[in-house]
Amino acid sequence: MQKSKLGISVGLLCAILYFTYLFNTSIIPLAVIAYILIVEENIWLKKSAVKSLVVYVAVAIVLPFVIDLIPDILNIVDDLLNVFDIYLRNYQFFNVIFSIFSFLLNLVNLVKNVIFIMLGVLALKQSTIKLPVVDDFINKYMD
Repeated sequence: MQKSKLGISVGLLCAILYFTYLFNTSIIPLAVIAYILIVEENIWLKKSAVKSLVVYVAVAIVLPFVIDLIPDILNIVDDLLNVFDIYLRNYQFFNVIFSIFSFLLNLVNLVKNVIFIMLGVLALKQSTIKLPVVDDFINKYMD
């Protein structure tokens, strides 16, 4: 088993990286990624660090942003219609739509946590989950 420059296995260092995403802060994972990309030499570890960042951006930033657009658009429409004394908030469907999108955001957060737990556990064995789009992107730009 290969060791990192910290003296721990590269699998453990990668697992630590994946598990830091569970703290709902991006500063700690970014610091670990910076350390890995600057200091470490293991290519699997570097690719895993970039993969973690790509997955985080997709699942924790882009997907919630897209899901949250619909309620924002509905708020804009409601504000516009309020000028004409039409209040969408008085209708039940409006509240149901907001509840559905709130549920979807919670579901995305759960999926994000499950993905990073699975990736962290697999990283201990220096393995990973095959994510074709992400893996192709990383292989294209890191080779």
